[in-house]
Amino acid sequence: MKDIILKLKTMAKISIIVPVYNVSKYLKRSLDSLINQTLKDLEIIIVNDGSTDNSLDICQEYASLDNRIKVISKENGGPSSARNYGLRYVTSDYVAFIDSDDYVALDMYETMYGEMQNNICDTIFCNFYIQDNKEQMVAKQEVSERMTFTDNDVFEKLFLGMVGTEPSYPHTARYFMTVWHAIYSMKIIRNFNLHFKDINAEDLVFHCDYLSHAKDVIYIPKCLYYYCWNGSSLSNTYNDSRFVKDLDAYNYVSCMLVKCNKSYLVNADKFLLLRIRLDIFDIVDHCLTKKNSISAISKIMNRQEVTELYERYPFTKLTFKHLILFLLFKYSSSSQIYRFIKLACRFSK
Repeated sequence: MKDIILKLKTMAKISIIVPVYNVSKYLKRSLDSLINQTLKDLEIIIVNDGSTDNSLDICQEYASLDNRIKVISKENGGPSSARNYGLRYVTSDYVAFIDSDDYVALDMYETMYGEMQNNICDTIFCNFYIQDNKEQMVAKQEVSERMTFTDNDVFEKLFLGMVGTEPSYPHTARYFMTVWHAIYSMKIIRNFNLHFKDINAEDLVFHCDYLSHAKDVIYIPKCLYYYCWNGSSLSNTYNDSRFVKDLDAYNYVSCMLVKCNKSYLVNADKFLLLRIRLDIFDIVDHCLTKKNSISAISKIMNRQEVTELYERYPFTKLTFKHLILFLLFKYSSSSQIYRFIKLACRFSK
């Protein structure tokens, strides 16, 4: 029996970290998609991040049935803290992350691991499905064919495409910044002491650190991850610290990009324009009074980083939709912005 246990501990090809916090409604679907993977040589590390529902009971139930599962509990600290905690327990050469209200195709890790072995790369991404507002799964085809990034292109093309695009491009980014549709090298993570930071857009910041050291990355066109909107996980209030954390992420990423090439600042600026829009829409759409909403909008628009951004950005190259919002935010008062967004939110529902 000791020999069997030792073999099970050393044969895992991939460790999968699953942060869990009050997701009992979706957790079984997520765990079922992991324990039934066609690649059996897995290590599943569940980090119970201080759940107050019966999520921990579900995790322990699955662990009692499958010895590939480790359940670790800690005080609540958020997704970054849970992922970092899970990284301490990884024993394999590769690591993946899954959000516990999502699920994956049953051949996801066999497919991706096979690609990594056949192409000798340190990192791999895949396309994914995303749940629309009608709860239907829609394929997100970020690449139409296998793409390979090597050496400087990893950071200057792949990562840059996660941060932001040139002004004329119709979308803010070419590639999703998230970590859940990828497999990463633990050698890179350990050698450079990488971890997730307690910051907004933590996945993008992690990629900023990680992809600056990766040398061979593959992006495959097959959709293997199912990203689900979970309404209960969305905040119904606006916190003033949110935009401050957005600025922390922007400053961190833009500093790294400018070191490579000063012209890349425009890519980071497009990321910040997106965060401004998202935060202002959240302010208006959530349960704030008109007075408090206008005050919160003013705090964002009067930040020095924001006023400088709206002065330097080449807005004439923006597509029509982005141009309208840019001009609204640049030339309107906070009360005018509030009224416009309030009206837009009303018609979108």
